[in-house]
Amino acid sequence: MDPLGELEDSLAYMFELQAKNTGGYIDPLANKLRRALDVYSEDRSSTSLKALIVAIRNAFPIIEKYSVDSYKVRQKIEGIAAMQGESINWNSSKQPNRYPFFLPSATVKDTKSDFIPWLSSRIGKDFNSLDGENQVQVLLNLKSEKEFTMKLRLHLYANPNFLADLAMKSPQAFFKLMGSSLGFQLEKYQIAKAINHHGQTMIDDSLEPVEQAMQLVNSLNEKLSSLHSIERLLEDPKAKAVLDKSDLFQLYQSDECRDRQGFGTPAV
Repeated sequence: MDPLGELEDSLAYMFELQAKNTGGYIDPLANKLRRALDVYSEDRSSTSLKALIVAIRNAFPIIEKYSVDSYKVRQKIEGIAAMQGESINWNSSKQPNRYPFFLPSATVKDTKSDFIPWLSSRIGKDFNSLDGENQVQVLLNLKSEKEFTMKLRLHLYANPNFLADLAMKSPQAFFKLMGSSLGFQLEKYQIAKAINHHGQTMIDDSLEPVEQAMQLVNSLNEKLSSLHSIERLLEDPKAKAVLDKSDLFQLYQSDECRDRQGFGTPAV
């Protein structure tokens, strides 16, 4: 996936929820950001890049509202700018910095996260003593609290695999996590790893291999967001490399399986 595709992917959850009920974007700033992305995809000029940066900066309050990782969005657009020889000063606005979570990397590394102790204090028991599903449920119960987003972000800086490790603990923990906005914090290859890890528990051993592959994918797609469907994951090179370690996912991509589904052989 190219850098622009990665940027759009990081914003996909916000756009999906913005347009969920009306078919159009509820907030004008989201609409402007969508237009800026479309313009830049057609004309990757310095002017369209600057317009995209402004649109992203203005849309940060909306991005945060949907628990999208703004730091990841910032990293993606900074990478795009660097490819064009540009740099971004996020504090160049005349307004004071509204996003103190955009910390220099050195500061982030030196910041001690108190996220787990905070969670434990909020629930009255040791968070680490809970099983995976209950740990995810605690996150979902507390994620609307004012301090949650900042504390989680700092914890992810120090422990980038925190959510990915939670997703590996049990199928119940994984699907509960993926059914929330927190699932969009995971990279696609991390989701693919969890799918491979838990997929064996979802296989019907009474079926022949091709039917097993189709049944597994259908079961997963029913539980996952359309943005994280198996088809979407297979479009991502890193996620596909992980899924291809499974014989069933290789079989799912075979001509035999496509014929069973009525797709026929794809054109070359």
